[in-house]
Amino acid sequence: MSWRHSCRLLLLVTIFLAAGLLPAQDPDLTVTVGSTSVMIGDSFTVPLVLDNSFYSVIYGWTVGVCHDSQVLAVTDVAAGADLLLANGSWPGPLDFIIIEMEPGGWATGVVIDATGPGILGVGSFETHLVTYDVVTDSDTVTDVCFCDTIGAPPVANQIVIDGVVAQVPEQVCGEVSIYHSDGNLRRGDCNSDGAVDLGDAIFELAYLFPSPTPQLPACLNACDINDDEQLNIADPIWLLVYLFEGGSPPPSPFPDCGTDPTAGGILDCLDPPLDACN
Repeated sequence: MSWRHSCRLLLLVTIFLAAGLLPAQDPDLTVTVGSTSVMIGDSFTVPLVLDNSFYSVIYGWTVGVCHDSQVLAVTDVAAGADLLLANGSWPGPLDFIIIEMEPGGWATGVVIDATGPGILGVGSFETHLVTYDVVTDSDTVTDVCFCDTIGAPPVANQIVIDGVVAQVPEQVCGEVSIYHSDGNLRRGDCNSDGAVDLGDAIFELAYLFPSPTPQLPACLNACDINDDEQLNIADPIWLLVYLFEGGSPPPSPFPDCGTDPTAGGILDCLDPPLDACN
């Protein structure tokens, strides 16, 4: 490493770690944590995205992200797709990288390339992929937000741009909706419109034998009409025989919404409880 490269890297790292007053949020730079819905007991991964609408050079950044430790636990912070491409592969060719995880959040500092060739420019970049475990057993909605309390000393949210200047980006929190699986469904209501009718059989057939624009059922378990923990042609056939030939009704929960007495199989509701059952 050249003397000039070493000095520039030292300057970048000093900017990252030094405490001090930072300017107001820069509307040309935005960092965003992804939002999602997830079932109790599951893990999930959300991206951190950096949007740069103006600056020709981004050398690196520090960010801190906090969560409610009674609801979530961070388990991994990995490179996003665009950081993998910046200045080579993760993490070796990066000039500087540090990740710290705490019970209430995580922080990272990245210098992509102090000399310039590996920097990011204008665009939208997936910089990190962050994995969390759900540790609560209650339905809730929780925020994952940027903060300046993680690390020792605490890490500030800042982007280092051309001229080796630290700018504070606008910060958009993520929202995580957490819910019980199978807690509220009506078996046979495959299209989640609040009724069990011909439309559900047609919807499931379109899912099983995809059209050019297939729709994923919001609750796979509701489409398991014969309750055998599989989705196949037998399910819409069961429903059609019930509707038009006096066949057996779908197993519980039916005709009212409720909890699946055989819950625990491979099929679950992919979204929180639907308006059709509220």
